Amino acid sequence: MVVATDKAGNTREMRLAYELKNVKYKKSTIALSDNFLQNKVAPLLTDVAARQGTPKEVFVAVDKGLRKVNEDKITEVTSKATPSILWKGAFGQLSNSKVEANFADERTYTYKGEPVDTAFHLGYDLSVTKNYPIEAANSGTIVFVGPLGIYGNATIIDHGLGLFTLYGHQSSMDVKAGDTVAKRQIIGKTGETGLAAGDHLHYGVYLDGVAILPVEWWDAKWIDDNITPKLEGHSGQEIAEAQQGKARPRARHKRGG
Repeated sequence: MVVATDKAGNTREMRLAYELKNVKYKKSTIALSDNFLQNKVAPLLTDVAARQGTPKEVFVAVDKGLRKVNEDKITEVTSKATPSILWKGAFGQLSNSKVEANFADERTYTYKGEPVDTAFHLGYDLSVTKNYPIEAANSGTIVFVGPLGIYGNATIIDHGLGLFTLYGHQSSMDVKAGDTVAKRQIIGKTGETGLAAGDHLHYGVYLDGVAILPVEWWDAKWIDDNITPKLEGHSGQEIAEAQQGKARPRARHKRGG
């Protein structure tokens, strides 16, 4: 239930319906090479002493320690919501891209056959050609541009009402904080900065500081069925009943003999 109270003390309550789905997420194992650890992982550590540890210690320092610092920063940025809606319609997937890694994938990293660490992927990895122009998924305001540890050079767009998108591993960035962008406007190019083994775009969606499934926001029907009615003030019960009505097959009437 959402409860809102204005300055005059008037309170309104709205019940929200939700469905908890039993989703099975992908699990994968990634073998770490000495070359990757030396050339991609170690340089992410600013503490020179930390770089002198064993390969396992260096990787854990980045995958656990630096990852937490980066995610705390993302939470900080994406928790400051613009109170008005800045986006319109479905969000756009990067043109000509293919989803190579999914949201909430569980990754176990190994070194010389031994497990080193486990992490969860909070976004999509979109593969395209090298240094491909990155398009803003929807209209909004740029709230972060710069280096972001494991995410490399990154941009975060505020779309209003607590909704944000993140674009990581960029080779170049063509916008600055405070800029207003339109849907499909070019904000930079893909790359392999940060903890990236190859050129691609890490695309994340956040709501009030929490990473959420991106694919739903690419679906205009899902937005019309689940988001728009809430913005129009309909209760969760009303939305659920409307969805059930749409799903119910039409009755067939037999002609009289």
